[in-house]
Amino acid sequence: MKKAMGASLVAFAVSLSLPHSAAALPPGPGPGGGYNYDQLQGWCNEHEGFFFADDESRTTYGCMLDDGTLVVCSTTDAGPTCDVEHAHGVAGRLHSVLVGEGHLLKSQTAITKELTGVANDVKSILATQGLLAAQVSGLQNAVRPDLLPLGLPAVVGPAAYCRKTPDGTALQVVVYNQGGAPAGASTTRVTFATASGPLTVDMATPALTGPGGSRTLQFEIPVNCTGSSAVSCDFAIGVDALNQVVESNKSNNTVAGTCVTIIP
Repeated sequence: MKKAMGASLVAFAVSLSLPHSAAALPPGPGPGGGYNYDQLQGWCNEHEGFFFADDESRTTYGCMLDDGTLVVCSTTDAGPTCDVEHAHGVAGRLHSVLVGEGHLLKSQTAITKELTGVANDVKSILATQGLLAAQVSGLQNAVRPDLLPLGLPAVVGPAAYCRKTPDGTALQVVVYNQGGAPAGASTTRVTFATASGPLTVDMATPALTGPGGSRTLQFEIPVNCTGSSAVSCDFAIGVDALNQVVESNKSNNTVAGTCVTIIP
């Protein structure tokens, strides 16, 4: 056993009860072979041993030689006393400690691997649940209605929602269900901009088949409807304005519209 042995193992060996060996302590300068702190340190250095002490009080100290011999001394009011244990005893004790620590480290490694495996399993389960949730959400959306105001083909922007009756006095709103399931009855709302402030008109909308069901509703245009120019009327259309239908998409329920020269 070499000097490079960790101090923690030496301290552990010292803490074990030392059976008195039949061999006598190597001759020392103290009474009865006892060594005080400085004496044992000097003796240990002379024999190229490993010197150690418990703490700054210097009441317990010792020396381990290269051959494994362990000398432990303590100082009391009666003077220093020392015990010695030869290599076979110390080696056996340290071997037991090392074997025990080895088993402990192996156990800790196994536990760490097992916990890592569990953590990876949990991640996999969560990822699978996320995929399943997305698939379920997709399936739900596929079998839900989706109402929206239908604009004029090949027309973009607010002007796409300017459908007029032949006499130009009413606005026609096409409520369309592009979802994969029928839509129950709902409410369609048009809010006109007027010289006296916003004018809101609600109209009951019947149930629509899906996909592809539609209904055209007519809203009378107020004579004082105003807009961004002197000859325009601005309005907003909102389908399912009272949230009566569970839809796959609510973001397309409301649009802005405008008409030029609504009333001839």
